[in-house]
Amino acid sequence: MKNIIILIFVFISNLCFGQYGSLKGKFVDGSTKEPIPFANVILEKVNKQTNGCTTDFDGTFHLDSILPGKYYMKINALSHYINIVGEIIIYKNSITILYIKTGDKDKCLVQEKYEVINFKYEPIEVINRIFTTYNKHQESTDSQSNLDSLTIALKHLETKIESEDLTLIIDVWMYYTITDFPTQELTEKVFFAHRKESIKAVKERMKNKKDWETDNGAPFSELKNLLKKLEQKN
Repeated sequence: MKNIIILIFVFISNLCFGQYGSLKGKFVDGSTKEPIPFANVILEKVNKQTNGCTTDFDGTFHLDSILPGKYYMKINALSHYINIVGEIIIYKNSITILYIKTGDKDKCLVQEKYEVINFKYEPIEVINRIFTTYNKHQESTDSQSNLDSLTIALKHLETKIESEDLTLIIDVWMYYTITDFPTQELTEKVFFAHRKESIKAVKERMKNKKDWETDNGAPFSELKNLLKKLEQKN
């Protein structure tokens, strides 16, 4: 039986969850990085199931209206012989984000990262607001609050993103050039987490140059290198 490593990110949200929290995540094979579909995700309290769902084709899952508290989470995926039990915490008015991957048999369940941030909007809306404001004022710096929000929002999108939103992330990759801020590193993690969709999005963006962009002028010309990296990624 394989064990798993959980990278956990908690986003405190002002969305209308009432007294409940939500759970989102993605389940992938630790060796191949391929998503694991049709796995059963189960939350239990005192050995009694309280919530459950099944991962989609892309390995993602989403549970809403969960009462705050500690839960044991089981993942049953017969193709991988997995029946994992791990403790997680659901917070009121929050979204708990999990990136889960199978590990070696000698690995134990670990919590490698834990972050909290306030969100009034969906992560893609946070990114759009910050990027639009940055372009409008053409500033070489941005507030630490915006940098923190952008970082967490991009990490959120590693779990799930709509295909039409990838164009915005590509523009962020090209034009959000804040000194000492790892824009390309963070955005490329989103691209590699959704590689097939990102390849299509980059190709489409290359067909739709802005008036000021040229094939041989940076940063537009660098899209060729990004596409090559995505296509070569195993």
